[in-house]
Amino acid sequence: MRFWPQALVFELDGMLVEKDSDPARAALGARDLLQSLKEHPWGVVTTTSVEEGRNRLSEAGLPNPPALVSEPDLEAGTAFRRVVDAMGVQARETVAFAATPAAMIGADMCGMEVVRLLRTTASVPTPWWIVDLGQIYSDMRAGHWAVTIAG
Repeated sequence: MRFWPQALVFELDGMLVEKDSDPARAALGARDLLQSLKEHPWGVVTTTSVEEGRNRLSEAGLPNPPALVSEPDLEAGTAFRRVVDAMGVQARETVAFAATPAAMIGADMCGMEVVRLLRTTASVPTPWWIVDLGQIYSDMRAGHWAVTIAG
C-alpha cells in the first residue's frame, strides 16, 4: 500500500518506543524510518507529559519530533487535532500509526488514515496494519512524497 500524505503522526509508546521499556528502547524500524523522513512533517502523540515524551525519545536515540502533543485520553481525538494544527497540515491528508485502540479511535475521529500494529485489536475498521515500523518506507515518487507499507 502506498500513501501520499502531508504528514505522519506516531503514537509514542508501543509504536516508536517499545511499550513499558525502561530504559526506553526504540521500536524495530523506528530509527531508520524517522531518519528517512528528512524535512517531511511528522509528529508524536503521547499520554505522558511532553517532557517525559521528549526524554523517552532521547533515551531511545530517536530524534526530537517537530510536533509533540500530550493528552491523557488519546481516544477523544484532541491530541490528533492538536498535532496536525501544530504541523499546519490537514488531518485527512495525514497517516497515523497507532499502537493502542484508544489512539486508533482518536486518529480515526479526526479523519486520518490509520495504520495499526498487527498485535493490536482493531477498534476501528482499518485495512492497514504492520508488524513493525521496519515495513514502512518514505521516499519521493513522481516528484511527491510517498510512504509505502511493504510486505
